[in-house]
Amino acid sequence: MSTITPLTILALLEEIESEDPVDFGALPVDGRSARNLVAVHLAELRAMLVSQQLSSEDREAILLATASRVILENLLLHVRALCERGEQASQEFDALLVRLQRAS
Repeated sequence: MSTITPLTILALLEEIESEDPVDFGALPVDGRSARNLVAVHLAELRAMLVSQQLSSEDREAILLATASRVILENLLLHVRALCERGEQASQEFDALLVRLQRAS
């Protein structure tokens, strides 16, 4: 079984972000460090799943569920931020849903 390293994940993330970059804006977060932290975490998660001798299908299901949870949390944080700024969350939410549907 091939090893998926953080570098592999970072390369794929870079490719994805070439079309839809993550906007760190004025947040006090270093983008490179954040990306590296996530890539290391995901590579470690996959390695742990492999070490448990789960089937490829089970590993994929767990990783997809993990991604789903993160996307849902991100979506809710985005809507919360819109509401806190007093913006129309429904219009922004609908636009975000359209964007996500296009990406899938």
